[in-house]
Parts: sequence; C-alpha cells; structure tokens
Amino acid sequence: MDPAAPRHTKEMPHDTFPAAPPAQPAMTEPLILYATMTGNARDAAELLASQLRNSGLAPRVEQIPAWDPRRLSQEKTVFFLTSTFGDGDPPDTAFTFWDILRKADTLDLSGLRFAVVGFGDSTYPRFCKFGRDLDHRLAELGAKRLLPRLDCDVDWEEPFEKWLPRAEKAIQQPES
Repeated sequence: MDPAAPRHTKEMPHDTFPAAPPAQPAMTEPLILYATMTGNARDAAELLASQLRNSGLAPRVEQIPAWDPRRLSQEKTVFFLTSTFGDGDPPDTAFTFWDILRKADTLDLSGLRFAVVGFGDSTYPRFCKFGRDLDHRLAELGAKRLLPRLDCDVDWEEPFEKWLPRAEKAIQQPES
C-alpha cells in the first residue's frame, strides 16, 4: 500500500471528505448553509439571502451536503438553516457533514460568527434537536453566536420573518 495514498477508516466511508481542504483567505461575505427534507430550510435560506442582498451584502447560499465542515474556519459569518428528521436526526443529506463536525475536536472556529435556525414539528419529542445539537457543537469549537438559535415549527414563516431584521442588524454589527 502506498503510504502517501489517502486512508479510509471504517468510521469514514469512502465518499466522505478525505482530508481537510487547503487554507484559503477568510471569506467576508456571509454564507447561508441549509439542509432540508421538505424544502422549508431551502425556502427560508432564499428569504434570508434576499433580505441580506437588499441591505447591500452578497450572501452565498449553499446546501450543507456540498460542504466539508473543516472549511468553516475559513469563513467569517455563517447562517445554518436546517431541519430535524426522524428521532432528532439531521436530514439525510447532512449526515456526513454532521459526522465530520462532531468528530473534529481540533477544529478552531474562534474566528466564526454563526446563527442557527432549526425547523421541525413540535408534535415530535425531539423538536429541532439537530438545530440545537449543531448550535451547541459550533459553540464548543469556539464559534461565536451572532444571534440566539431560532426554533421554527411547521408554521415557520411568521417567526422567521420576525427574525430576519434581527439577522440583518446583527450581521452589520462589528465583530467583538
């Protein structure tokens, strides 16, 4: 076996991200990452992007499955909009992202500001659990909350629309 060849362990299937990406300059425009099963998080991500564009920013909107969480250290501000599925799990498309993030004990996110919006159904006992878990893990890795986490129920539009101006204002505040 070639010692320089990437190694895959049983914990990381071959289709996960094999190595941390090379360091890049920090991105200054906000990133909106979403993971969804029903489309609510995607729709909310587009609403947030529109709000931020109207305030003169150029947000990037991407799906969580396209992202290696080790790249988060290269970002300044990230909004996470994600649903919870099943028994408090991330959406299917976010499993690899979550697996890497929860195991990345040496990842330093101290330069990252973030906000999490969770989507769920309050009739389930683990309502918005993935959003809560993600919020907690990001803070554990040193990231700073831009806003308190917002948990949205099935009728998410009204609370989310009330949250949008707070998000716009918070992102324009200087980093502390």
